[in-house]
Amino acid sequence: MNNNKRIIAVSHCIFNKHSKVESTSPKDPDTTKLLSYLLDKNIGIIQLPCPEMHMYGIKRWGHVKEQFDTPFFRETSRELLKPFGLQVKDYTNNGYDLIGIIGIEGSPSCGAFNTCKGPDWGGEFKDIDLVQQKVSTITYTSSKGVFMEELENMLNSINIEPIFFGLLGNEVDDLINSLSLHLEGI
Repeated sequence: MNNNKRIIAVSHCIFNKHSKVESTSPKDPDTTKLLSYLLDKNIGIIQLPCPEMHMYGIKRWGHVKEQFDTPFFRETSRELLKPFGLQVKDYTNNGYDLIGIIGIEGSPSCGAFNTCKGPDWGGEFKDIDLVQQKVSTITYTSSKGVFMEELENMLNSINIEPIFFGLLGNEVDDLINSLSLHLEGI
């Protein structure tokens, strides 16, 4: 592997926290440490588009995987990913290595290993008790988000088997450790 020809793809909100669902969470992760790490290792960064922002904008509610697991969301994801696929193909044809994809754990679109599911999610917000009941059924499961599934399928179709990494909450140091171990192994 040529250490000067490495690239990584990151979920959009890793470096643009303003694209996330508005939240009351205490603090967004400090991803400047991740950015510094990637730049210090001379790894080129490709920021993936945000399908949720593209389709629903800033003022969206949180979703679950079942809401995105639709033909329209999947087709839109594939359309958004086409330019990325062409870029990666050009990079790899010219000796670059795609060392990985960084997703956002828990995201119904960009979860790398874990996503939120809610089989009963949906309906009107007019009955707060019913809404709270449905919220209580949301679980986190071991599966990729819909956008990441489409990304993996697209890369596999051009003979690239991507390595996925996930950012879980504020655990940037854990992500950097995983990346370091991976880079030592290649």
